Amino acid sequence: MKNLNQLLLAGCAALVFAGCASAPSKFYTLNATAARTEQPAASFGVLVGPVTVPTAVDRPQMVWTTGPNKVEIAEFNRWASPLADNIARAVAGDLGNQLGSLRVAVAPMPNFGPAYQVAIQVEQFESYPGDGKTAGEARLNVFWTLRSPSGGIAGSGVFAWNETAPGGNVEALVAAHSRILEKLSASISAGIQQAVDGKNTN
Repeated sequence: MKNLNQLLLAGCAALVFAGCASAPSKFYTLNATAARTEQPAASFGVLVGPVTVPTAVDRPQMVWTTGPNKVEIAEFNRWASPLADNIARAVAGDLGNQLGSLRVAVAPMPNFGPAYQVAIQVEQFESYPGDGKTAGEARLNVFWTLRSPSGGIAGSGVFAWNETAPGGNVEALVAAHSRILEKLSASISAGIQQAVDGKNTN
């Protein structure tokens, strides 16, 4: 009887473990949220990339900041593609809408011939989850550089923003990061326009 009970307990433990191990993962993407501009469309091309992100968040799983010097890996909440690619595609979509241009692409793009290429170095990409009663928060800190076809620097900037994520769940945090990327794109778009205006006055 003792051996039978042990076998039953072992079987139950195995079933529980198997159930946990087979929990389905959920996949998320960052999306462009900028509205299409009503200004005349830009006639030049823009290439977005490369984008670099901190090693700590450069993984398929999402990473939650849960306290000072403390993070948690959200094993079953994952990015549908690498985070750097997610950021590049969201920014490219936002820039296309803000500039009114269909010629905004993600690097590498052979034979594209952009007038400008923007490199994005992410210094901070943090997600602070809420508890259902309190809001979460998304934080982004970026250095961006704009280059001309000759390779010269046509502009650069530092961008930092914190965005509240009402509810603080996964969907709210992803949406908050997308809203921040729209603001980052607006900063880059202004830098591009400044470079274009400066070029036209020379």
